[in-house]
Amino acid sequence: VDQSIQRAMIHQIRRAERFIYIESQYFIGSSHAWEVDTSSVAPNLIPLELTRKIIEKIVARQRFAVYVVIPLHPEGIPESGAVQEILHWQYNSVSIMYRDIASALRSTGRVNEEPTDYLSFFFLGN
Repeated sequence: VDQSIQRAMIHQIRRAERFIYIESQYFIGSSHAWEVDTSSVAPNLIPLELTRKIIEKIVARQRFAVYVVIPLHPEGIPESGAVQEILHWQYNSVSIMYRDIASALRSTGRVNEEPTDYLSFFFLGN
């Protein structure tokens, strides 16, 4: 499987200084770190790379933000099994990000800050 796009994205994430803006059709990945369904095949590392970058900036006490824009519903019938599975995987991907960012904020004593101060998702719909 060609991973050149993932490698390029990771390279840019690691170089980012103040913010990252991503638009994607799907935002699924880092399944090895999910709290559930860890056997799911979503090896894309982008969610965890974004989280690592945010945590790096939290520890350094530097302002940083990640903005992710994805569709409200993946293409297809919203009630279908396939669309519901994609939404479930996206939820798992996003959940681990917020969990780890919250943990970093607590461990650095930043009790007045929220994970959403660093990571925002925007859902586009018709």
